[in-house]
Amino acid sequence: MKKQKAIAAMKADFSTWIVTLPGMSFMSDKIFVDTNILAYALDLSAGGSHAKSFVIIESLWEAKTGVISTQVPQEFYVTVTRKIKNTLKLAEV
Repeated sequence: MKKQKAIAAMKADFSTWIVTLPGMSFMSDKIFVDTNILAYALDLSAGGSHAKSFVIIESLWEAKTGVISTQVPQEFYVTVTRKIKNTLKLAEV
């Protein structure tokens, strides 16, 4: 229950984490998701970065505003199979 309250609080504060350019609207414009955000969202050992990244991805998914480049899945694969503390096996990726 405590974790759910913390996630709800982060969601409420989510829009302050996003850097926007003048004339850009968070709710209607696309937001680029970097490999690190995806990797932290998966890495349970990343502490606060894990929780924030998970909230970011969940919020962008719900708003349908997150985008990635073709390079991100490649970097993500290398990161989660070789670089994070608890790496994943090929079948888990």
